[in-house]
Amino acid sequence: MFNIFPKANNTTDTYEHLERDVLEKQSIIDQKNQVIKHLKKQIVSLENGPEEHHILGKLIHERPDGVKMYASSCRKLFSNTRSWEFNRPLDKEHVKELQQIISHKQCLEGHLDILWNRNELCIVNGQHRYEAIYDLMELDIDFNREIIVNVHEVDSFNSNESNQIFIATNNIKNVKMKDNPQVKFQNICNRLKDKFPKGISNNPKRGKGTGHRLDKKELYNLIMYNDYFNNHENSEDKIFEEIVQLNSKESLKSFDDFFPRKRAEKWKKQWDGAHESKFFLGLLNMNQLAILFSSTFK
Repeated sequence: MFNIFPKANNTTDTYEHLERDVLEKQSIIDQKNQVIKHLKKQIVSLENGPEEHHILGKLIHERPDGVKMYASSCRKLFSNTRSWEFNRPLDKEHVKELQQIISHKQCLEGHLDILWNRNELCIVNGQHRYEAIYDLMELDIDFNREIIVNVHEVDSFNSNESNQIFIATNNIKNVKMKDNPQVKFQNICNRLKDKFPKGISNNPKRGKGTGHRLDKKELYNLIMYNDYFNNHENSEDKIFEEIVQLNSKESLKSFDDFFPRKRAEKWKKQWDGAHESKFFLGLLNMNQLAILFSSTFK
Protein backbone atom coordinates (compact mmCIF):
# COMPACT_ATOMS: atom_id res chain seq x y z
CA MET A 1 0.00 0.00 0.00
CA PHE A 2 1.28 3.43 -0.97
CA ASN A 3 2.10 5.72 2.03
CA ILE A 4 1.02 9.36 1.42
CA PHE A 5 3.03 10.66 4.40
CA PRO A 6 6.75 11.32 3.91
CA LYS A 7 8.93 8.90 5.72
CA ALA A 8 10.39 10.45 8.87
CA ASN A 9 13.96 9.87 9.77
CA ASN A 10 12.94 9.01 13.31
CA THR A 11 10.15 9.44 15.86
CA THR A 12 11.53 12.80 17.07
CA ASP A 13 11.28 14.31 13.57
CA THR A 14 7.66 13.17 13.33
CA TYR A 15 6.71 14.82 16.63
CA GLU A 16 8.49 18.06 15.72
CA HIS A 17 6.68 18.17 12.38
CA LEU A 18 3.30 17.64 14.05
CA GLU A 19 4.06 20.29 16.68
CA ARG A 20 4.94 22.89 14.04
CA ASP A 21 1.79 22.04 12.13
CA VAL A 22 -0.38 22.46 15.25
CA LEU A 23 1.27 25.77 16.13
CA GLU A 24 0.75 27.14 12.61
CA LYS A 25 -2.91 26.15 12.65
CA GLN A 26 -3.38 27.67 16.11
CA SER A 27 -1.81 30.91 14.89
CA ILE A 28 -4.30 31.05 12.00
CA ILE A 29 -7.19 30.39 14.40
CA ASP A 30 -5.98 33.16 16.75
CA GLN A 31 -5.80 35.64 13.85
CA LYS A 32 -9.32 34.73 12.74
CA ASN A 33 -10.60 35.18 16.31
CA GLN A 34 -9.03 38.64 16.46
CA VAL A 35 -10.73 39.59 13.18
CA ILE A 36 -14.08 38.27 14.46
CA LYS A 37 -13.65 40.15 17.73
CA HIS A 38 -12.90 43.39 15.87
CA LEU A 39 -15.89 42.92 13.55
CA LYS A 40 -18.21 42.27 16.50
CA LYS A 41 -16.96 45.45 18.14
CA GLN A 42 -17.62 47.38 14.94
CA ILE A 43 -21.15 45.93 14.68
CA VAL A 44 -21.92 46.90 18.30
CA SER A 45 -20.56 50.40 17.63
CA LEU A 46 -22.80 50.78 14.57
CA GLU A 47 -25.83 49.51 16.46
CA ASN A 48 -25.29 51.67 19.54
CA GLY A 49 -23.99 54.76 17.78
CA PRO A 50 -20.70 56.54 18.60
CA GLU A 51 -19.06 55.71 21.93
CA GLU A 52 -19.52 58.62 24.33
CA HIS A 53 -17.29 59.61 27.23
CA HIS A 54 -18.83 61.67 30.02
CA ILE A 55 -16.04 64.28 29.78
CA LEU A 56 -14.50 63.90 26.33
CA GLY A 57 -17.78 63.53 24.43
CA LYS A 58 -18.36 61.42 21.29
CA LEU A 59 -15.63 59.17 19.94
CA ILE A 60 -15.57 59.88 16.20
CA HIS A 61 -12.42 58.03 15.09
CA GLU A 62 -9.51 55.93 16.34
CA ARG A 63 -6.28 56.26 14.40
CA PRO A 64 -4.04 53.26 13.62
CA ASP A 65 -1.54 54.55 16.20
CA GLY A 66 -4.17 54.36 18.96
CA VAL A 67 -4.90 58.10 19.18
CA LYS A 68 -8.63 58.65 19.75
CA MET A 69 -10.48 61.62 18.28
CA TYR A 70 -13.47 63.06 20.16
CA ALA A 71 -16.02 65.75 19.44
CA SER A 72 -16.02 67.47 22.83
CA SER A 73 -18.05 70.12 24.59
CA CYS A 74 -15.66 72.81 25.84
CA ARG A 75 -17.78 73.43 28.95
CA LYS A 76 -17.60 69.75 29.98
CA LEU A 77 -13.99 69.22 28.95
CA PHE A 78 -12.16 72.36 30.07
CA SER A 79 -13.10 72.13 33.75
CA ASN A 80 -11.57 68.64 33.85
CA THR A 81 -8.26 69.28 32.15
CA ARG A 82 -5.24 71.52 32.54
CA SER A 83 -2.27 72.76 30.55
CA TRP A 84 0.82 70.54 30.49
CA GLU A 85 3.35 71.76 33.04
CA PHE A 86 6.21 71.76 30.53
CA ASN A 87 4.47 73.75 27.82
CA ARG A 88 5.92 77.06 26.63
CA PRO A 89 4.96 80.26 28.51
CA LEU A 90 1.48 81.60 27.85
CA ASP A 91 1.24 84.59 25.48
CA LYS A 92 -1.59 86.64 27.01
CA GLU A 93 -1.84 88.94 24.00
CA HIS A 94 -2.38 85.93 21.74
CA VAL A 95 -5.13 84.74 24.11
CA LYS A 96 -6.92 88.10 23.74
CA GLU A 97 -6.65 87.94 19.95
CA LEU A 98 -8.17 84.45 19.95
CA GLN A 99 -11.01 85.62 22.17
CA GLN A 100 -11.94 88.30 19.64
CA ILE A 101 -11.77 85.84 16.74
CA ILE A 102 -13.90 83.26 18.55
CA SER A 103 -16.44 85.87 19.68
CA HIS A 104 -16.91 87.34 16.19
CA LYS A 105 -16.74 84.15 14.11
CA GLN A 106 -18.73 82.12 16.63
CA CYS A 107 -16.49 79.13 16.02
CA LEU A 108 -13.15 77.68 17.02
CA GLU A 109 -10.69 76.62 14.34
CA GLY A 110 -8.22 73.80 14.85
CA HIS A 111 -8.15 71.09 17.48
CA LEU A 112 -6.57 70.24 20.83
CA ASP A 113 -4.06 67.49 21.61
CA ILE A 114 -4.49 66.05 25.07
CA LEU A 115 -2.37 63.62 27.08
CA TRP A 116 -4.32 60.96 29.00
CA ASN A 117 -2.86 59.20 32.03
CA ARG A 118 -4.94 57.29 34.59
CA ASN A 119 -8.06 59.34 33.91
CA GLU A 120 -6.13 62.61 34.18
CA LEU A 121 -6.04 64.97 31.20
CA CYS A 122 -3.67 67.76 30.25
CA ILE A 123 -3.36 69.86 27.11
CA VAL A 124 -0.10 69.45 25.23
CA ASN A 125 -1.15 71.46 22.16
CA GLY A 126 -3.75 74.26 22.17
CA GLN A 127 -3.21 75.93 25.55
CA HIS A 128 -3.92 79.39 24.12
CA ARG A 129 -7.28 78.27 22.70
CA TYR A 130 -8.02 76.65 26.03
CA GLU A 131 -7.32 79.87 27.95
CA ALA A 132 -9.31 82.00 25.50
CA ILE A 133 -12.40 79.77 25.61
CA TYR A 134 -12.16 79.30 29.38
CA ASP A 135 -12.27 83.05 29.99
CA LEU A 136 -15.26 83.45 27.65
CA MET A 137 -17.14 80.65 29.42
CA GLU A 138 -16.38 82.26 32.76
CA LEU A 139 -18.05 85.48 31.60
CA ASP A 140 -21.13 83.84 30.06
CA ILE A 141 -22.88 80.69 31.31
CA ASP A 142 -24.47 80.17 27.87
CA PHE A 143 -21.15 80.26 26.03
CA ASN A 144 -20.02 76.83 24.77
CA ARG A 145 -18.29 75.37 21.72
CA GLU A 146 -17.71 71.94 20.20
CA ILE A 147 -14.06 71.16 19.57
CA ILE A 148 -12.18 68.20 18.08
CA VAL A 149 -9.78 66.62 20.57
CA ASN A 150 -6.96 64.14 19.86
CA VAL A 151 -6.34 62.03 22.96
CA HIS A 152 -2.87 60.46 23.37
CA GLU A 153 -2.62 57.84 26.13
CA VAL A 154 0.75 57.95 27.91
CA ASP A 155 2.34 56.15 30.85
CA SER A 156 3.37 59.42 32.46
CA PHE A 157 3.10 63.16 31.82
CA ASN A 158 6.81 63.37 32.67
CA SER A 159 7.91 60.78 30.09
CA ASN A 160 9.98 61.13 26.94
CA GLU A 161 6.88 59.94 25.07
CA SER A 162 5.00 63.04 26.27
CA ASN A 163 7.91 65.24 25.16
CA GLN A 164 7.84 63.68 21.69
CA ILE A 165 4.07 64.21 21.40
CA PHE A 166 4.56 67.89 22.29
CA ILE A 167 7.23 68.30 19.60
CA ALA A 168 5.16 66.44 16.99
CA THR A 169 1.90 68.29 17.66
CA ASN A 170 3.50 71.74 17.96
CA ASN A 171 5.40 71.48 14.69
CA ILE A 172 4.62 75.06 13.60
CA LYS A 173 6.71 78.17 12.95
CA ASN A 174 5.96 80.05 16.16
CA VAL A 175 7.38 77.26 18.35
CA LYS A 176 11.12 77.74 18.58
CA MET A 177 13.71 75.09 19.43
CA LYS A 178 14.21 76.66 22.86
CA ASP A 179 10.50 76.06 23.57
CA ASN A 180 10.93 72.29 23.25
CA PRO A 181 10.83 70.38 26.55
CA GLN A 182 14.13 70.13 28.40
CA VAL A 183 14.53 66.89 30.35
CA LYS A 184 17.08 68.39 32.75
CA PHE A 185 14.67 71.16 33.80
CA GLN A 186 11.75 68.73 34.00
CA ASN A 187 13.76 66.55 36.37
CA ILE A 188 14.64 69.54 38.55
CA CYS A 189 10.97 70.56 38.84
CA ASN A 190 9.89 67.00 39.63
CA ARG A 191 12.61 66.64 42.28
CA LEU A 192 11.61 69.94 43.88
CA LYS A 193 7.98 68.85 43.94
CA ASP A 194 8.99 65.55 45.57
CA LYS A 195 10.96 67.46 48.20
CA PHE A 196 8.22 70.06 48.80
CA PRO A 197 4.94 68.24 47.95
CA LYS A 198 2.84 70.81 49.82
CA GLY A 199 4.74 73.77 48.36
CA ILE A 200 4.66 73.03 44.62
CA SER A 201 1.44 72.17 42.79
CA ASN A 202 0.59 70.67 39.40
CA ASN A 203 -1.31 73.53 37.76
CA PRO A 204 -3.89 74.32 40.46
CA LYS A 205 -7.50 74.86 39.40
CA ARG A 206 -7.99 78.25 37.80
CA GLY A 207 -9.61 80.94 39.89
CA LYS A 208 -8.51 79.48 43.22
CA GLY A 209 -5.89 81.08 45.40
CA THR A 210 -2.62 79.20 45.47
CA GLY A 211 -1.54 80.74 48.76
CA HIS A 212 2.06 79.84 49.48
CA ARG A 213 2.23 77.24 46.68
CA LEU A 214 4.12 77.68 43.42
CA ASP A 215 2.76 76.24 40.18
CA LYS A 216 5.20 73.71 38.66
CA LYS A 217 4.54 75.13 35.18
CA GLU A 218 5.59 78.61 36.36
CA LEU A 219 8.67 77.19 38.09
CA TYR A 220 9.63 75.30 34.93
CA ASN A 221 9.34 78.44 32.78
CA LEU A 222 11.45 80.44 35.23
CA ILE A 223 14.19 77.83 35.05
CA MET A 224 13.95 77.20 31.31
CA TYR A 225 14.45 80.82 30.27
CA ASN A 226 17.28 81.63 32.68
CA ASP A 227 20.73 81.84 31.07
CA TYR A 228 22.50 80.47 34.14
CA PHE A 229 20.43 77.30 34.14
CA ASN A 230 20.90 76.87 30.38
CA ASN A 231 24.68 76.84 30.79
CA HIS A 232 25.65 73.21 30.11
CA GLU A 233 28.35 73.45 32.80
CA ASN A 234 25.65 73.72 35.48
CA SER A 235 24.40 70.20 36.09
CA GLU A 236 20.95 69.08 37.18
CA ASP A 237 22.22 68.24 40.68
CA LYS A 238 23.96 71.60 41.05
CA ILE A 239 20.89 73.62 39.99
CA PHE A 240 18.59 71.55 42.21
CA GLU A 241 20.79 72.07 45.28
CA GLU A 242 21.17 75.80 44.59
CA ILE A 243 17.40 76.30 44.39
CA VAL A 244 16.99 74.32 47.63
CA GLN A 245 19.60 76.55 49.28
CA LEU A 246 17.87 79.69 47.98
CA ASN A 247 14.61 78.47 49.50
CA SER A 248 16.39 77.93 52.84
CA LYS A 249 17.76 81.46 52.68
CA GLU A 250 14.27 82.86 51.99
CA SER A 251 12.93 80.96 55.02
CA LEU A 252 14.96 83.27 57.29
CA LYS A 253 13.10 86.38 56.14
CA SER A 254 10.58 87.99 58.46
CA PHE A 255 6.84 88.28 57.90
CA ASP A 256 7.29 91.98 57.05
CA ASP A 257 9.91 91.11 54.44
CA PHE A 258 7.31 89.12 52.53
CA PHE A 259 4.22 91.17 53.39
CA PRO A 260 5.17 94.78 54.17
CA ARG A 261 2.25 96.66 55.74
CA LYS A 262 -0.09 93.67 55.22
CA ARG A 263 -1.80 92.12 58.23
CA ALA A 264 -4.92 90.59 56.71
CA GLU A 265 -5.81 87.03 57.72
CA LYS A 266 -5.06 85.63 54.22
CA TRP A 267 -1.43 86.75 54.43
CA LYS A 268 -1.07 85.05 57.80
CA LYS A 269 -2.44 81.83 56.31
CA GLN A 270 0.09 82.00 53.49
CA TRP A 271 2.85 82.57 56.02
CA ASP A 272 1.73 79.58 58.11
CA GLY A 273 1.39 77.44 54.96
CA ALA A 274 4.96 78.21 53.90
CA HIS A 275 6.28 77.19 57.31
CA GLU A 276 4.24 74.00 57.28
CA SER A 277 5.43 73.02 53.79
CA LYS A 278 8.99 74.37 54.33
CA PHE A 279 8.68 76.06 50.93
CA PHE A 280 9.02 79.86 50.88
CA LEU A 281 9.66 80.75 47.23
CA GLY A 282 5.92 80.51 46.59
CA LEU A 283 5.32 83.53 48.85
CA LEU A 284 6.79 85.70 46.09
CA ASN A 285 4.77 86.70 43.03
CA MET A 286 6.16 85.80 39.62
CA ASN A 287 7.83 89.18 39.03
CA GLN A 288 9.54 89.05 42.43
CA LEU A 289 10.63 85.47 41.83
CA ALA A 290 12.01 86.27 38.37
CA ILE A 291 14.04 89.16 39.83
CA LEU A 292 15.29 86.92 42.65
CA PHE A 293 16.39 84.20 40.21
CA SER A 294 18.09 86.71 37.92
CA SER A 295 20.01 88.36 40.76
CA THR A 296 20.96 85.06 42.43
CA PHE A 297 21.84 82.89 39.47
CA LYS A 298 24.28 84.70 37.21
